Amino acid sequence: MVDDVITHKDVSITPYRGHARVRLKGEELMSSDDALVLREGAAPALIYFPLKDVPAGLLRPTDHSSFCPKKGRASYWDVVRGDVVLENAVWGYPVPLSQVAILADYVSFYPNLVEIDAPGI
Repeated sequence: MVDDVITHKDVSITPYRGHARVRLKGEELMSSDDALVLREGAAPALIYFPLKDVPAGLLRPTDHSSFCPKKGRASYWDVVRGDVVLENAVWGYPVPLSQVAILADYVSFYPNLVEIDAPGI
C-alpha cells in the first residue's frame, strides 16, 4: 500500500481511505481496504484494486493491450461471473513505467461495465 501521494506528469496516485467495492447488477464481485485512487488530468478519478484482493477465477486474461505514455503498456482481462463475460472490462499495468511502479500489482474496472462503490470519489 502506498502511504503518500505519488505524482508524475499530471498523474497522481493516493491511497483510498475506505472500503471500495465492485458490483455487477448489485452482486458484489470483490472489495478491498487497500485500493488506490488515480487522478489524471481532467479525467474522472479511477479506483485501482490490488490483485491480492481479486477472487480467483474472476478475471481471464485477454490478448488486448494498449499503451499510455504516462503509465506504460496495459494488459486487459475479461470479468467472468457464471454465464456472464464482460470482455476487456479490466486493465492494469503489469510492468508500469518506473514513476508509477505501484500500479504493477493493481487493476482497474471500467466503471461503465460494473458499479464501483467508493464513497467520496
